[in-house]
Amino acid sequence: MDSAVLYATIVGILTVTIPHAAYGNLGRLYTLAWAVVGLLLEKTVNLTVWTTVIHGPAQFAASCYRRLHRWIHNPKVKPHAIYAPLVQAALVKWAEAHVYLALDTSVLWNKYVLVRISLIYRGRALPLSWIVLEHVSARVAFADYVSVLHRAAALLPPG
Repeated sequence: MDSAVLYATIVGILTVTIPHAAYGNLGRLYTLAWAVVGLLLEKTVNLTVWTTVIHGPAQFAASCYRRLHRWIHNPKVKPHAIYAPLVQAALVKWAEAHVYLALDTSVLWNKYVLVRISLIYRGRALPLSWIVLEHVSARVAFADYVSVLHRAAALLPPG
């Protein structure tokens, strides 16, 4: 698929699904769309590889890389605020489906633990909420991850 066509489709979906307040300005939304295009087409989280599918005024791959890198490290970009409306839009389509929730922990580099709640649907896990803690064990106290549960519950429709 042509990356420009995929980009236009993703921008269309994002603009009708995510409230403007969640991303702040269109430049951030456009960069998110290019990041999604890069991820889908290149099947890697390597920003350098994503630059091969980005179209725009930048003449050098380094400029595209800097744009993506700045977006990822921008404190004004709030992942949960962007992600929540996308998850809620998907859940509307699954209103009649039987789904499960899974609480999972993963230890990363023997230094961090990722705690996440995922919705299990058709054999796939869709992360709803997560937190990364500096912790050497997968055993985490409830008080440390209760915010993950609250954020996940806020995404789910009543019942």
